[in-house]
Amino acid sequence: MANAQGAIEHQATGAADGVHAALAVHVSFMGLIAYVTKEKELALEFAATPTLRGLLEELERRYGADFGVRVFRTSTPPRRLQMCTRIFVNGNLVDEQALDAPLPLAAEPGAPPKVLVYLLPAATGG
Repeated sequence: MANAQGAIEHQATGAADGVHAALAVHVSFMGLIAYVTKEKELALEFAATPTLRGLLEELERRYGADFGVRVFRTSTPPRRLQMCTRIFVNGNLVDEQALDAPLPLAAEPGAPPKVLVYLLPAATGG
C-alpha cells in the first residue's frame, strides 16, 4: 500500500501492534473541495490513529494535486493550511496547530471512534 498510515476505504483493519483499535474516519466534502473530489463523503479506517495532517495527505494521495493545492499552501514542508480552508473535527473548527495532533475519538461515550472532517473554503459561504 502506498500510504504509510494504512487507510482502507470502507474496510476494517487491525492495528499492526495489536494494541490500538482501528479508527473510523468519516470525511465530508463541501464547496470547491467536493468539486475536486467528485464526491461528498468518504469513509476510511486507519489501523492506528492518524494525525489530521496524515488524513489530509491520504486524501491528497487519493484525489491528486488539485486537492492538495486547495488545502495546503505549498507542496513542500512545512505544509501550512490554505487561509480559506476550514476544517471541522467532531464539530469543532481546527487550525494549523491541530495538524500534527492525533485525531480525537468520537465525542459520545460508547460510540465507535469516528471523526467528521469538513473541508469548506470560506469563499463558498454557508
